Amino acid sequence: PMIFDVLLPLVLFLIMLATFFLYFRYEKRIGFVFKEVKFRYYHAVLLVVATSIVVSVLVFVPGEAIRVLYLCVYSLGLFLFTYLVVPKWYLAVLPPALFTALYLVYEDTYLWNVNMPPHTPYLLNLFAIIFAIFMSIYLGSLFTWKTTAAFAVLITIVDIVNVLITGFTVESAEKLVEVLRLPVAIIVPTFPYVGAVMTLGLGDIFLAGLLGIQTAKKYG
Repeated sequence: PMIFDVLLPLVLFLIMLATFFLYFRYEKRIGFVFKEVKFRYYHAVLLVVATSIVVSVLVFVPGEAIRVLYLCVYSLGLFLFTYLVVPKWYLAVLPPALFTALYLVYEDTYLWNVNMPPHTPYLLNLFAIIFAIFMSIYLGSLFTWKTTAAFAVLITIVDIVNVLITGFTVESAEKLVEVLRLPVAIIVPTFPYVGAVMTLGLGDIFLAGLLGIQTAKKYG
């Protein structure tokens, strides 16, 4: 039966609001960091190809290698984003340290593990949302409206292939979320509650944030 849900769309809407607010508040700083560099069409193509390769390879890479790599990448991204907002390195190291500590301590509890009741991993959701916001902001500063349109079309085609044909996206997501408990998706119960949960991957949120930022920049 069809499930009617309003909670996940509401969460996505709030994430988009936070993304817009932070992007336009710190747009000048972001531009200074990237020296006003903008992706061209071939950059968008390369990013789509790289994303597809990574999704496919993750199925075969040992879990511990993925865990270490992800924690390093996430911590570095969180440090850079914090330093962008509060340009003091000794303060910027605190969020990555907190993230790593919470993950190591609570990884096997209901706060991180979606397989444990109530099947709503609060800390995993929190850091997935933070990751989605700062990655959307970074990407939003590198793309233009035209390259965003090209990227959106290409990544949608690749996603359809990897979900419906190869199945690599589904396998990778299950491995990252259910086995390694890494914050790469948002998992919330349905509302009205019918005993089910809804999942939205960070790739979808990145795309929504990128489209939203570029639309706002183009049309106000």
